[in-house]
Amino acid sequence: MKIGIIGAGNIGQTLKAMLASVDGVTSVSLGDNGGGGDTHVDAGTGESLTLFVSQHDGVVNALPFHLNQPVASACASARRSYFDFSEDVESTSFVKGLAENEKELVFVPQCGLAPGAVNIIGASLIASLDGVRSLELRVGALPLSANNEMKYYLSWSSSGLVNEYIKPCDALYRGEPIKTLHLDGRENIVLDGVPTRLSTLRAASPRCARPTEGGLTS
Repeated sequence: MKIGIIGAGNIGQTLKAMLASVDGVTSVSLGDNGGGGDTHVDAGTGESLTLFVSQHDGVVNALPFHLNQPVASACASARRSYFDFSEDVESTSFVKGLAENEKELVFVPQCGLAPGAVNIIGASLIASLDGVRSLELRVGALPLSANNEMKYYLSWSSSGLVNEYIKPCDALYRGEPIKTLHLDGRENIVLDGVPTRLSTLRAASPRCARPTEGGLTS
């Protein structure tokens, strides 16, 4: 299987290295509009995007959220499967629309840590039990050595982080979908009965609240 990754940032570069040792993956190519990729691809202008997508069996989008729709559309047109790490609600709905009634391809948004890995962990925990009334998970980028006032480590898109803080949040209340305010619902975290300096706030993405030290979360 040939995998194409668009976006040569920290996440794109790391994923390329990881996929290189995965059984069944015959090649991994990294496309970017700067100098960090194997080939030049500009999702913003569409330059070489269609060609790059058509050369691979599946495409992983490691770009900022505002470029999700053109990349996903190119994959749908070229009949290629699509994955992204986005937390953006609007673009996720767009990708879900492309996947509706699809029988051959897969379109999988939100493959990052949260949403993504935390959902898999939660589902696994629930499956291991006979019955579950509630499940609370908290995810945060907590560095061993914090060097800023927010005590936060930003390893992904800055624009994606800001995007979460300025839009309403999707949530479930008694099983029904609702909208809540961003940066609302502050909760102080207690671990094993011991209060900590961790707290959570809501961010605009379909995920759990995520903890960080000092009060701001992402």
